[in-house]
Amino acid sequence: MRIARFTPSIAAAALSACMPPHPAPAPAPAEVIPQSTNVALSRLPAAALAAYAGTYRSGADTLIIRRAGDALFADRNGVPAGAPLTLVGLGTFVDGVGTSYLFVPADGSAGKLRTVAANGTSRDWAR
Repeated sequence: MRIARFTPSIAAAALSACMPPHPAPAPAPAEVIPQSTNVALSRLPAAALAAYAGTYRSGADTLIIRRAGDALFADRNGVPAGAPLTLVGLGTFVDGVGTSYLFVPADGSAGKLRTVAANGTSRDWAR
C-alpha cells in the first residue's frame, strides 16, 4: 500500500527528468524596446536635417524648426528655444521640457509635424 501511495509522485519525477529544459523566451520586438542612447545629429545627412527645418503653423501659432550647426531648435511664436532637440528615434525628437516632435512621415518630406507635450496633449502642425 505504501508504494501505491508514492507511485504517482515517483512517475512525475521520472518524467520531468526526461524532459528537455525550456528554451529562453524570445526578446521583445524592436518597436517596444526604448532607445537608451541619444543619437548625435551630426550622424544624420545634411539633407535629412534640412527636411525637418522650416516654419510650421497651427492656427495662429508658429513653430520654427531651425538648424544651428549640428543641432535643431524649435522656436515657438518667435521665442527662441534654449536647448536643442534631441533625436530619440526615426523622425522623433524631444526638447528639454519633455515635448516630443514627431515628423510625419519620419523623413520630414511631407511638412507635417505633431507635438506631444509632457502632459499628453498633442497638436498638429503643417508647413
